[in-house]
Amino acid sequence: MRLFHSNLVDLYATTITAGSETTGYGVANVAHPFLAKIYKTGNSVGVLDEWVAFDFGSAVNVSALVIAAHDLVDEDVITLELASAVDFSDSITVEVERIEGFILAVFETVEVRYARVNIT
Repeated sequence: MRLFHSNLVDLYATTITAGSETTGYGVANVAHPFLAKIYKTGNSVGVLDEWVAFDFGSAVNVSALVIAAHDLVDEDVITLELASAVDFSDSITVEVERIEGFILAVFETVEVRYARVNIT
């Protein structure tokens, strides 16, 4: 998976982790201000259960997820989990749509400390 991004979060206060990463394309690139920096998982295409998690450092308002210029395929199932508990025991799952090459979730604002994008 390649993930391009534009960040609207406080990157100094946010810790970003991933299930795996490829050397030279680490999860730190998710926080990079350049739009063309990419993150790649360490797993091969078709390997399930990848994730990228965000700890915002404190509760923040979240209302959308947009992933553009990716190489995810239709068979990949993407979900967004939002939580206040570090173990995601109180998480809510947000439905993610695919619209003309974008992965998009727009929802009513929730206050959470943690977010996780899952790819299965």
